[in-house]
Formats: sequence, structure tokens, C-alpha cells
Amino acid sequence: MTKNVIISVYDKTDLEIIAKFLIKKKFTIYSTGGTSDFLKKNNIPHIEISKYTKQKEILGGRVKTLHPKIFGGLLGTTSWVHQKELQSEKIVNFDMLIINLYPFEETIKKTNRSDEIIEMIDIGGHSLIRAAIKNFTKTTPLVSPADYKQIIRKFPNSKIEKKKYAIKALQHITQYDIAIANWFQGI
Repeated sequence: MTKNVIISVYDKTDLEIIAKFLIKKKFTIYSTGGTSDFLKKNNIPHIEISKYTKQKEILGGRVKTLHPKIFGGLLGTTSWVHQKELQSEKIVNFDMLIINLYPFEETIKKTNRSDEIIEMIDIGGHSLIRAAIKNFTKTTPLVSPADYKQIIRKFPNSKIEKKKYAIKALQHITQYDIAIANWFQGI
């Protein structure tokens, strides 16, 4: 049975390695803008999210993944009711989310220009992570390239293994939000 993964990363470290591994594991990859460009250049088959949702990226890339076909696939449980609804809406189940956020903290170290810093506040990525955390028993969130080798060595199948990645994802977005809050307090 084919599985599905969303890959939407700012940091493309080892992306080719994990993507090729997932293809071998019979995953269909769904991807956004810059990540999709990277996958194309490396001849890695995937589906562009905008083609799947039939909604192009808008507002200069500020809105890419905020769509019911994405969040339904992340949040739908394995229950018969959810699966029936997903099927009737032509929404695929997402089994994994590989994502990292815009480099907010790195940006505030490089510049004090508020207009540049504001653009590094990730909205869609943060929301995707939150959805995968909520549904971690079905959708494994992966937020760090440092974890790719671990996934390749031991693909998470148990609830305990998947929970470990959910906790790491929650810690990641919490630290991200604290950095944003601290910056806002300082301006």
C-alpha cells in the first residue's frame, strides 16, 4: 500500500537521501515550491502541493499549504468515519510530515530590519507541525535533518517511537514561538 509524505523544508540538508529512501519505501511525496524545485533537480518523483490542491501559492509564497486537502490528510484518523469522508473529498492520508521552519533566529542575528524578520515567521509550517503532532499515531512529524539517518535505520512503527518525534516537534515549535515572542517584546 502506498503511503504519503509532505516534504516542505527550508533547510535541504540530506533531503535527497531521505526522499530517495521514502521512494524505496513506496511513499508518494507531496512538496511545496522550493522543495519541489530541489526534488525536480535531483530527479525525485513527487507531486506539487499546488497541483494536488488545485490552488497556486499566493501572496508571494505566504500561503502554500493552508488548505483542507492538506490538513484533512494530516488530521484524519484511521476511523471509518474519517476515512470515508477523506475518500469522498478525494483527500489523501499523510503518514509523515518532513518539515523545517523559516530560519527566524538566524535572521534576527543577521539583520534588524523588521520587514525581513517578519517574513521569517513561519505560519503554514508551524500549522502543519501542530496538525501532525495532534495526529502523531498516524502522521509522524519530522522537523530536523539530523533525524533522517535515524528514520532510515529504524522507521517508526510503534506509538512510542512516533511519540518521540511528536515531542521533538512540539519542543521545536515552542522554542520557535519563544524566539518570536522575545523579538516582538524587543521592538
